[in-house]
Amino acid sequence: MKFVEKVAKDVDTAIIDGLVELGATTSQVTIEILEKGSKGIFGFRVKQAKVRITLKQPKKEAKTAKKIEKNSSEKKSQEKSPKKLNQQPNIKAEPSKQQPNSKVVPLKQQPKSKVVPSKQQSNSKVEPLKQQSNSKAEPLKQQPNIKVEPLKQQSTSKAEPLTQELQIQQPSIQPEVSAKESLKFLQNLLNLMNITATLEPKIEKGKIVININSEQPGLIIGKKGETLEALQYLTYLIANKNNDKFVKISLDIEHYRDRKEEALRRLAFNMAKKCAKLKKPLALEPMNAYDRRIVHEALQNDKFVTTESEGKDPYRKVVIKPKYD
Repeated sequence: MKFVEKVAKDVDTAIIDGLVELGATTSQVTIEILEKGSKGIFGFRVKQAKVRITLKQPKKEAKTAKKIEKNSSEKKSQEKSPKKLNQQPNIKAEPSKQQPNSKVVPLKQQPKSKVVPSKQQSNSKVEPLKQQSNSKAEPLKQQPNIKVEPLKQQSTSKAEPLTQELQIQQPSIQPEVSAKESLKFLQNLLNLMNITATLEPKIEKGKIVININSEQPGLIIGKKGETLEALQYLTYLIANKNNDKFVKISLDIEHYRDRKEEALRRLAFNMAKKCAKLKKPLALEPMNAYDRRIVHEALQNDKFVTTESEGKDPYRKVVIKPKYD
C-alpha cells in the first residue's frame, strides 16, 4: 500500500499536501493524524502537525485477484485427479501374488506322483496373472491423457471473459464534462470572494488550462502564489469527483506561472555560477514540489554543479553543490 507522511503547521495543510502528492481525493485514502501540533505561546514551543495518508486498494483489483485465485484452485484440484488413477495398479497387484501361495498348500498332502504336475500348475497360473496386470495397466495410462485435454480448454475459455470484463469496466474520461463542472465551481467561489473575473478554459493534451482575467490579480495570486495554488487544488478535486482516472487542472492569471518559471530559472543559473565560483554548497529558500522541479530541470545538464532536495515539507529546499573532479 502506498502512503505518504506530511508535516505542516496544521493538520489541514498537511492533508492537502499529501493529497496533492498522491494525486487522490479524500474518499480514496485513509488519513491518520500522528501529531496534531500546537501553535505555542508567543511563537515558542511550536509543534508541527504530522499526518499519514494511505491509498485505498481499488475494488476492481480485488475482484480480479479473487477470480484469479478461483481459477488457480480449480486447476490444482483437476491436476490431482489423474494422480489417484495412477495409484490403482498397486492396489490390484497385491492379490495376484497371494493366489499361487494359496494353491500350493493342498499339493503337499498328496503323494509323490503328484509333485510333477504341481510345477506345471504354478507355471501355468503365473502367466495369466502377468497378462492381467499388463492388460489393466494400459487403460490406466490412457485415462490421464484423456482428461488433461479438456482442462486446458477450460482454462483458456475462462481467461478470455476476464480480459473482456476489464476492458468494459475501464471508464472513458471526458475532459469537456470535467471542464464545465470546474468552471461552475470556480466562478461561484470567486463570487463568494467578491472578485469579478472572467474565465477562459482550453484543453491541451488532456489537461484543462483555465486562464483568469481580473482587475484584482493580487487577491487571486496571494502571498508567493499560495491562494492561486489553493484555488487550483479545490478545482482539481471537483473536476475529478466522478472520475477513476485523474484530469490535470492548471489555473493561470496574467501569465503568472510563465513569469514565475522564468524567475526561478534565472535564480537557478545565478546561484549555479556562484556555487561553481565559491566551490561550496548553496541552499535556496524552501519551495513546493513544483518549484523545486523547475530548478532541478534547469540545472540537470550543468557541467559544474548538481542539485539535491533536502529537508521535509514545508521546509524542503534545493541545495546546489559543486562537482568535484
